[in-house]
Amino acid sequence: MKSLIIRLILPLLAVVTLAAGCSSPTVLNAAKSERSGPGHFNWYDLVSTDVDASRTFYGEWLGWTFEPSGVDGYEWIVSDGRRVGGLIDAAFLPTPPES
Repeated sequence: MKSLIIRLILPLLAVVTLAAGCSSPTVLNAAKSERSGPGHFNWYDLVSTDVDASRTFYGEWLGWTFEPSGVDGYEWIVSDGRRVGGLIDAAFLPTPPES
């Protein structure tokens, strides 16, 4: 159960934080949002410990699709045919030294 919380809830909190103040999840669809463009935040990097679950969840919720980026552990997030961010596999991130 704890693993499920870490794999799904933490990335969800990132999206909820981004969506704070937005009227609906469709605002996160940068291709349709009037908030995208110069001077506006319009790129999302999502770090996940379970990229398969993240692809499924965000694909169903926001309609995102995913493409290989050519970099191990990083995929493009695509919304309405436009790259709007990246999905990062946490296993590829460096870990801080233990003290």
